[in-house]
Amino acid sequence: VDGIATTELTIRVGNSSAAPEEAELLLPVPRGAVISGFAFEGPGAAPALQARYDVLAKDAAVTTYGEIVAQLRDPALLEFVGQELIRSHVFPVEAGGTQTIQVRYEEVLKGEGQRFDYELSRSESLGLAVPWSIEIDIQSALAIADVYSPTHGLVPKVTGPHSRTLSVAAGRSGRLEPGPLRLSILGGDGPVATTLFSSQDLDGKGGWFLLLA
Repeated sequence: VDGIATTELTIRVGNSSAAPEEAELLLPVPRGAVISGFAFEGPGAAPALQARYDVLAKDAAVTTYGEIVAQLRDPALLEFVGQELIRSHVFPVEAGGTQTIQVRYEEVLKGEGQRFDYELSRSESLGLAVPWSIEIDIQSALAIADVYSPTHGLVPKVTGPHSRTLSVAAGRSGRLEPGPLRLSILGGDGPVATTLFSSQDLDGKGGWFLLLA
């Protein structure tokens, strides 16, 4: 809404073993994000499902990532170095059951002119084929010219001058595509933001340029 993003995540953790287990949740979040909601849902006893978590700032998060990578040898975790980290323990996850964790955080989006940029962190690893279902709702006091993602196909559901509702396309190119979701919201008012790249030919007689508007 007008450059302030609220991200709501529903994460389901499964236990395929024959005994109750404790799950450790490690969730990267953008630097400067404010956690505004954290809750557990599941069949466990209420005292065990209290919403307990820690938010580790960049330096502490880097140390934590390094320690876990040294133990598990999972280099995918190093992709999130530089971001803050939510760390929590979920107990019990019943044998053959699931627990649901709900997280909500808010952030001020960066951008240029009438463009706002949003990113949802996700591993680049091809081996982590966990399906994501992503819904996007945008509200703006100014007219919206376009909503564009260079990483994922978007399916429009509701389109208006000041609002858009979209989802990430189903199928492997959407729900199972590795890497973060990147999104740009382009305003319809104000000057056009431009970027120019130029290069001269080796013989000095000409060259080329690329203009992004």
